[in-house]
Amino acid sequence: MNVLYRGTYPSSEIYKAIDTFISKEAPKRAEYVKELATFWHNTANGIEVIFILEVPDARLADYVKAQAERNAYMQTRIPNYNCEVHIGMNVYEGIQTASQWPR
Repeated sequence: MNVLYRGTYPSSEIYKAIDTFISKEAPKRAEYVKELATFWHNTANGIEVIFILEVPDARLADYVKAQAERNAYMQTRIPNYNCEVHIGMNVYEGIQTASQWPR
């Protein structure tokens, strides 16, 4: 199952975000999740990161639970961190979704 993950935060929080992402306490992504692509860039609103992930169908519920915990961890440590998780998209649908996000 493909998963499209989008995270955004203000550019002023870049150092806090880096410290949070690399923290030993941060919940790690499970080994069964395969990262297919990653994109980081600046927008008019701050930093945007997009991950395209592949999650085995049989582990999707585990992934959703783990990702929710990871999101909560990030959101309590990075001011104005927002995220979206889109499950089950094919590549075309993912491109269509991402093209609608504000720039």
